[in-house]
Amino acid sequence: MRSLSCLLLLAAVVVASAPTPDAQVGRLLNRAREAVSDVRDGAENAAQNAARTGPAPALDFGSLLDTYILAERSEIRLGDPKAYFLLFPNDGFDPTDVGGRYQLLDATGAVVWRADLRYGDETGTPAIVRLKGSGATVPIPASGAYTLEVVYGGAVVGALPFTADRQASGDPFAPGATTRVDGPWRTHAYFEHEIEQPDGSLTFNAWLRRDEPEGQGITEVSIRRDGREVAWGAGAANGSSDGWTRAEYWLYAPEARADEFGQHTASAPNWTVQDVTPGPYEIVLSTPDGVFRTMSVEGADGAFVPHPRSAVDVEPRSHYLTPRRMAGQLLNRPHHLDWVGPETL
Repeated sequence: MRSLSCLLLLAAVVVASAPTPDAQVGRLLNRAREAVSDVRDGAENAAQNAARTGPAPALDFGSLLDTYILAERSEIRLGDPKAYFLLFPNDGFDPTDVGGRYQLLDATGAVVWRADLRYGDETGTPAIVRLKGSGATVPIPASGAYTLEVVYGGAVVGALPFTADRQASGDPFAPGATTRVDGPWRTHAYFEHEIEQPDGSLTFNAWLRRDEPEGQGITEVSIRRDGREVAWGAGAANGSSDGWTRAEYWLYAPEARADEFGQHTASAPNWTVQDVTPGPYEIVLSTPDGVFRTMSVEGADGAFVPHPRSAVDVEPRSHYLTPRRMAGQLLNRPHHLDWVGPETL
């Protein structure tokens, strides 16, 4: 570990010799700690890769899209109340010392913020672990393009690229700025059902932005085949985020529609994954005022055709769209996800 000792010695010399203010000393110490952490993570990653027989680690992109965006405060909140899920963790995963980090990169690739990734929780399968909340708040410094990354074992396992548009309030009595973000929330969605109950509920999940009309009330999704509706559901943006929030639509057969928008009849029959047949489906999202988004997916026999980025060995790992998630209070019930979205991130 000569390189590690050299980094520590260099950091100590620089800090001791530079006649700088306390703030600069603090920054130098932080950089030294980060360098030590990077060397440790890199060494661990090399050892793990040499012994690995299964898939490389990746992050559940859906949980990354669930990140809380606080537009009115120009901040991103990591961890609680949302958790990220890590797939295929390294052998000997230690929930008390996960290793790795969160980091925010600007358009040039420079790191403008970072924090250690510390704790985790096991689920009902060793192939998926929950990364517990760091409680970190990430400032969005200005308008521009950014990428929020999760680094684990020395490699980027999750990446959320987005653009930020920061605007001053213009009110001298209420100074401040609001930052609206945009990105893959508009282009990604997924169907979800419990694996052990394929004849049970099938939901469609999509993200809505709270400052847009569709993010402020009930919306509907219509699943169509050759222009004819075969299933539908209603939902709304949930949670306290004032940025992007996921809406969950429970899918019903067309005869379950009531007269009022977004309402279904009593004892409405579910539309399940077993009702899916081979061929193309159109997905139409709308408000009472009209359509605001359309997507498409290919059906198979009692299933959807898997998304190309759901292949277990897809590269880069930050583009992986997992078809599996653990759900329930104890995270012990496996759910299947069928993704809708572009072939590249």
